[in-house]
Amino acid sequence: PIDKNVLNPGEVGKISVTLRASTSTGALQKSITVTSDDPQNPVTILYLKANVKRPFRVDPDWISVLNGKLGVESAVTVNIANTGDEALTIFPPEANVTATVRFDLTAPKNLKPGESTPLTVFVTPTKVGPIAGQVKIKTSSKEMPEKAVDVVGSDVTEAGGNAPTHN
Repeated sequence: PIDKNVLNPGEVGKISVTLRASTSTGALQKSITVTSDDPQNPVTILYLKANVKRPFRVDPDWISVLNGKLGVESAVTVNIANTGDEALTIFPPEANVTATVRFDLTAPKNLKPGESTPLTVFVTPTKVGPIAGQVKIKTSSKEMPEKAVDVVGSDVTEAGGNAPTHN
């Protein structure tokens, strides 16, 4: 929003903007085009530049279970890196997934800046069909107290069976 729609010569106005960088990391550039009835300057372009730094990174940022078998556990490992400037505590994750999920991280883990740790997610399909849901990784970071990581899986089959057909 702008604080004034009309400016007299010599007056100053303010434009309030919010830059949402919810999933972006690294260099980010956006522009704002301001139009006016000033014949000398009918268009002014304002450039916003930012370097978005997250306190931690999860790589990859999804958990994929391919060719899952009913009742057979699969292990998927992601890496959690402290990309911030302060110590970070990673707490045991929580899962909301259409399968049974457990983690190798069962107690809080402290990471110094620049350190990383693997997180192994064990997924056991409990029904035939796709796997879907999220794992929440919770941290001590005030800027990013948690990150939701999608869990996806191809069609789960009976152990020793073939993928179901879809008509």
